[in-house]
Amino acid sequence: MSEERIDTTEAAPRGASGSDRWTATLAIVLALLALAHGVRFGTFTASGGDSYGYVSQADLWLKGTLVIDQPLHDEFSWRWANWTLAPLGYRPG
Repeated sequence: MSEERIDTTEAAPRGASGSDRWTATLAIVLALLALAHGVRFGTFTASGGDSYGYVSQADLWLKGTLVIDQPLHDEFSWRWANWTLAPLGYRPG
């Protein structure tokens, strides 16, 4: 019986290697663009629930009232509609 040997020393085809490099380069470029966009537009804004609560409360203090009128809660019939419509970090009054 003769064994047939397969040559495994041959490298992958050029197309696959070039494609992998192009994909990796594209991923890096997109990640850097996302980082730059985040630094430019996201770093200096109040975002997320916690910071929204602080910034909106500070705005209400400057206006001289801590009450946010929510006229829609009377139009809904489910239980706790007033809690559903209250902004995050606030409670209905």
